[in-house]
Amino acid sequence: MNPFDGLVDDPYIEKTCQKEITDRGNFFQFAQCYLFSQALAVFLHVDNFINTFMQATKAKRLREERVTTLEKRLPILRKLYDACISTYPVNSIIPSSADVFLDPFVQNLIITPPLTAPFTDEDLAAVGTTFPDIVFRWRKQTEEKLLHMITRGYGLQNAAESALQLATTVFTCKFCSEPLTYPRVLIHNCATKMFYYHERTGDEDLPSLRRFLQSTYWNHDNIITFDAKEIVPLIEVIELCGLDPKSATAKDMDKHNAIFECLSCNDVRKGRCTLSWLGVVRLY
Repeated sequence: MNPFDGLVDDPYIEKTCQKEITDRGNFFQFAQCYLFSQALAVFLHVDNFINTFMQATKAKRLREERVTTLEKRLPILRKLYDACISTYPVNSIIPSSADVFLDPFVQNLIITPPLTAPFTDEDLAAVGTTFPDIVFRWRKQTEEKLLHMITRGYGLQNAAESALQLATTVFTCKFCSEPLTYPRVLIHNCATKMFYYHERTGDEDLPSLRRFLQSTYWNHDNIITFDAKEIVPLIEVIELCGLDPKSATAKDMDKHNAIFECLSCNDVRKGRCTLSWLGVVRLY
């Protein structure tokens, strides 16, 4: 084994160690160079270890400070959120409290003030006055997510906004298997329901959101999906109603209120299964 393996690539050391050994003094000089290089290597290793340790310690401290901040300020947001939605009609298209928290404007109000600074309802008063704007931003972003699902499902470059209204555009909840049309899909309960396994998805704020807001961001775990294959039975039932699948909307189908009979199933006493047009999606 070469005793000089692992020398640090330092220009001074390299120059010194390459000098010709002509006498005993040079030998000791070379030995001194080797020992110095080993000491430097140990120092660099320790320095790297200390830097890594300090970075991990800093990240842990910042995380603990954020948890403490959310613990003190999310209940205030929840109180203000409940007051805001109480002024809206039942079944209004409103984001969950977690989605309100995710809004950049709200995030800035909650996270920016130092942890040591007093924080009261007054610090979030602007959320109440700008709540309609927050709702508008959330709805626009969520509609874009739905359009992206449609685009990806059909393999298109982009989907027109009008595609959300079509009767052939039906989303499905993986948790409860319920077929969903727009805009009902925006407020489907499962889309913002807080499941325990959400905590393993990497978002460190989720435990705090579950504890203080009892919800998560819309479709955080991709529970709402769109499958273009479901369009096949929908086209058939839309045509049976005398409508054009390319232009018929979900409202058009609801107005028809047609009841369909399943020819594949039959019971001697109960007869065949009857279902609405959306029920066809669940059947297939």
